[in-house]
Amino acid sequence: MVRLLTRFAAFLVVVTAFCSRLAEAQLSYTLIDVGVVTGSDSGPTGVTTGGRVSLNSAVAGRNRGSLWVSGAASSLGTLGGLETQTREICFNTALSVPQIVGNSLTSTGSSHAFLWTQGGTNGVVGNRQMRDLGTLPGGTYSDAYSVNASGRVTGYSENASGIDRAFLWNSGTMTDLGATVAATLGGQGLYSYGYAINATGQVVGVSFDSSFVNSYAWFYSGSAVKNLGNLGGGNAEAVAINDVGQIVGFSTTGAGRDHAFIMTGSTSMRDLGTLGGPDSFATAINNSGQVVGGSFIDLAGEVYRAFVTVSGTMRNLNSYLDTSGEGWVLEEATGITAGGQIVGVATASGTSHAFLLTPAAPALTWSTTGTQGGGTGTWSGTSTTWLSGTSRTTWTGTSKAVFSGSTATVTLSGSLATSGGLEFKAASATISGGTLTLVSGTYGTVPIVSVSGTSTGALAVTLAGTSGMLKAGTGMLVLRGTTTLTGPVTVQTGTLRIGTATALAGGSVAMHANATLKVTSQLQLSLGRLDVSAGGRIDVNEGTLTVASGLTPATTVAEILKGQGDGSWNGTNGITSSAVATDVAASIPRAIGWLDNGDGSITVAFSAAGDTNIDGAVDILDAANFLAGGKFDSGIAASWNEGDFGYDGMVDILDAADFLSTGLFDAGPYVTFGQAPTPSVAPVPEPAAAAPLLIAALVAGAAAVPRRRAPGRA
Repeated sequence: MVRLLTRFAAFLVVVTAFCSRLAEAQLSYTLIDVGVVTGSDSGPTGVTTGGRVSLNSAVAGRNRGSLWVSGAASSLGTLGGLETQTREICFNTALSVPQIVGNSLTSTGSSHAFLWTQGGTNGVVGNRQMRDLGTLPGGTYSDAYSVNASGRVTGYSENASGIDRAFLWNSGTMTDLGATVAATLGGQGLYSYGYAINATGQVVGVSFDSSFVNSYAWFYSGSAVKNLGNLGGGNAEAVAINDVGQIVGFSTTGAGRDHAFIMTGSTSMRDLGTLGGPDSFATAINNSGQVVGGSFIDLAGEVYRAFVTVSGTMRNLNSYLDTSGEGWVLEEATGITAGGQIVGVATASGTSHAFLLTPAAPALTWSTTGTQGGGTGTWSGTSTTWLSGTSRTTWTGTSKAVFSGSTATVTLSGSLATSGGLEFKAASATISGGTLTLVSGTYGTVPIVSVSGTSTGALAVTLAGTSGMLKAGTGMLVLRGTTTLTGPVTVQTGTLRIGTATALAGGSVAMHANATLKVTSQLQLSLGRLDVSAGGRIDVNEGTLTVASGLTPATTVAEILKGQGDGSWNGTNGITSSAVATDVAASIPRAIGWLDNGDGSITVAFSAAGDTNIDGAVDILDAANFLAGGKFDSGIAASWNEGDFGYDGMVDILDAADFLSTGLFDAGPYVTFGQAPTPSVAPVPEPAAAAPLLIAALVAGAAAVPRRRAPGRA
């Protein structure tokens, strides 16, 4: 893997905004999934105050730029063409809004630098938030790489001679900074690119001679340009600068390897080394001097990992993840805020994702012995049932509550709050009793509850808060109390199991690709919204789930087919049932039934073919629904309620056979739900007694018909 951050390779890693001072370096981070990364030029390109992230993604082979905030990405649009690519984000202190720069295609197909301002009004027609920065006189293309807190921009543009020149843009005027670079560096500054600008207007970048063989890092002080030198190998690129003038980038050493460096404009480069491999690349620096980037960790130069500097020393960023980052491998960090939040690219379950790391709150470990984690006791505002390091202490609401040891049985007294989230590391931990309020922390990110490995954490409390919740970690979190949370509950990794009807009644749930939402057996759960657009697995178990919004009949069937997998209900995504899978493995015919309730809501449930109204029994009402729909052998689209038990969109002899093959007709309930859902289609009053006989006759006729099965249908 070779990284050359020039116009001839994707420059996706740039300095982030430097809008305030950073606290001391943290040794623990929580991880939030920013989304799946698709395409070679995709990923996060910067992060600023409040965890706002600039993103690139590939949609149908086209680059798309977006702003990601609190779990939702919104498109930036274009300058009139078909593509947009972001380079960096900064929070404009005067306007109090984020600004993003990059390049976009215009309506004529030219690629121009843009400045996107949230809520802006001086952009192009059709996209007033995106301003076309134009080009240097006579040029046809341009690209913006960096923006500072006052809206000044640097990048590069073609000039009238067809030469790429670094530019400075301010208040509508683009200035040829490359002319100053060339005047200082001579032939070494012929082609130049401005990569980063800080709050005072200082700029760093790279230049090349006419051969493009060697690269030269330069620094612009606001009045003059300086060649920054190199680490002994002849090449260097400066990619980021903070507000105190510290510069980072990478340079070739005397041994011919690329190493990350740090320096100020008036000192020589300091080699930051590597994580054990041959090469490393710095990508960003904040005002406290923390540097992030990526480095190979093996001598063969094949394994690449994200790094952060701690007290000036390069460290593998993966070493500082809490349980929210289990199952993730951080491959490169591409931006860091003044507050220490970091974005980059990682791998989870073999898929590339963008990530946002937030410095974790100071941890307090639950301990009733006073020497080690775990035990049985009461959590109150006064009891000394917590360990800070090795010291016994009382609860502090700004801390992260950690439950470790073999078991932890906790009784919550009264009402308490945590802005640091919860972390379950014990094999089994249960919190019951009063009210626990989840509060957004210092960085404004959603409260995180993470469960480690094979651990199970149970919350049998009243769970309150106005910022929602993010379930992370590969373990299982069980909700068994009453939830009054407002805001979405996001299941990022592992399993969230709902144990009572009040645990998430009417709530909104957003699923991620490596996560499972599980309904407790025979429970009837109702949600206000379910978002499965990012993937995820819904396990209805031996219960029912009614969703007011987020699913349509078409998407419901599509998700059920995913969950059906190879026919044994082993899908890792989609709507499935572990109870159905167990029964099918034992040759007991069961399936997922579903209803369109006619009011926009959808119900899915543990079911069996023939149970058209998924009430837990196959009876004369179901026979009436099957016959009254008039869909048999009509080729007309049909639903489960009308007899489509194979999810192929039609009712035929196979569905009639499935109806009776379960042996459940008039046999009484085969499952009891907490409360049966309302059928979406009213059964025929006093249905004809001959209905089952008619269905049986249809089944008999199936003997002469070749069996046609939908994919995966057993």
